[in-house]
Amino acid sequence: MKRYIGVLGAGSFGTVIAGLLLKNKNRVLICGNEPDCLREIEERQTNSRYLPGYKLAGKADVTDSLKDLAECCDMIFSVLPAGALRDVMKEIGNYLRTDHII
Repeated sequence: MKRYIGVLGAGSFGTVIAGLLLKNKNRVLICGNEPDCLREIEERQTNSRYLPGYKLAGKADVTDSLKDLAECCDMIFSVLPAGALRDVMKEIGNYLRTDHII
């Protein structure tokens, strides 16, 4: 089975990156920290809080677990806000392998 491509960050930029990956027939796993936002992405393929009017080109799976993201993906797009980047990268670093592409 084809592995996921991960998107770390579920804001406007993360949503667009996920949409482009889905449009190109990739399996996508989006990791975020806002349950309502992740639920909407999973159920409706939209993200009205950060990107009103945009619909994903397919169904993305979602998680709030950095460990799950690292375990399921070989490639991860980091699209985090600058203020969160250091802390999140420090945490996900515990789960990354040497062959991950970030």
